[in-house]
Amino acid sequence: MVCWQDGSNFTGPYTTNRWFWIKSQSGKVGFISASVVPVNRQTKVPACSTNKSIVAVETAVGRYWQTTASSADRALFANSEWAPGPVGEWSGDCVKLAYVAWHAAGVPILKKNALDNYNYYHGKGLVKGGTPSVGALVWYNIDKPDGHEAVYVGDGLAASTLGVDGNHKPNVVRAYTSWGGYLGWWLP
Repeated sequence: MVCWQDGSNFTGPYTTNRWFWIKSQSGKVGFISASVVPVNRQTKVPACSTNKSIVAVETAVGRYWQTTASSADRALFANSEWAPGPVGEWSGDCVKLAYVAWHAAGVPILKKNALDNYNYYHGKGLVKGGTPSVGALVWYNIDKPDGHEAVYVGDGLAASTLGVDGNHKPNVVRAYTSWGGYLGWWLP
């Protein structure tokens, strides 16, 4: 068990709204209802609101299926910082989703284009290969000239935007390997 948070009720052996973020021995991560964790196996852990990676993941996943950013998310950027096209449209602005996620966790990260961000962190020796850690920024060298950036949410999945400016495509959560051109990851 990594941390806890309260959410929707779930009924297992008993009904509770308490959920634990767990990391299994096999490496799987995610939330599980406290009602399915035997009481004698439950340990004292902090609230998930104190875990910056989980806050970032929940923020990114909370934008699932949005096509435009909320006014609060848009306010984090000057209009000129949005890629050409409609201001606040997620398509074509993958780094904005990652920035919003880590901003919610109180951690400043770069908000340049994806390849510039990758090159900066890679140049500092911070980028790793292999399976990312939960909350990590993940970079791709794809057909777009600026590359692509996503937030790793666990169990082989990443939250990200889709398309280029003007596509009006919704944000997704899908296999982090599905974009191709994987460059690596860094956990802020």
